[in-house]
Amino acid sequence: MKYIPQTGMTLLELLIVITTISIIGSVAATKMSSPASLTIGHQAKNFISHIRHAQSLAQDWGCQLKIVVSTTGYEVRNKIAIASKPECSLADTIIQDPTTAKNFSETFSNGVQISAGSTFDFDIKGIPRDTTTNAILAGAVSYDVVGGGNTITVSISNITGFVSSTGP
Repeated sequence: MKYIPQTGMTLLELLIVITTISIIGSVAATKMSSPASLTIGHQAKNFISHIRHAQSLAQDWGCQLKIVVSTTGYEVRNKIAIASKPECSLADTIIQDPTTAKNFSETFSNGVQISAGSTFDFDIKGIPRDTTTNAILAGAVSYDVVGGGNTITVSISNITGFVSSTGP
């Protein structure tokens, strides 16, 4: 009987090829994502965290703090000067965050932007108020954080100041 060699691939070789192709494909897919789509969630979470932190500082310090939002970032300012409180001694200035010892402002990066919504304040009880009338907000304040084709909506409740988000 004459021996005829078998040709083709073994099952093990086939699994190695499929695994290699899937690894290369997953690496290529992440490289094709824009930096904005990779960081929008992180930047939106920072925004939410900073709003909550500003609310806590307003309550702790007994100062009215103003949240100023532009399309490229946001900052927390002292609204009214209170001479007896060093944290609130200057009006309409960016406050210094006690946890970082830096100015309490943030600029979005990698093409992430935010809808420029209304500016609002947190009073000494942590309740959001209208900056011009000082009345409790008539409704929730919402901002859209946009980047890489994704949108995350950040909302601040008008009564409690609770901050929530919806989106990817």
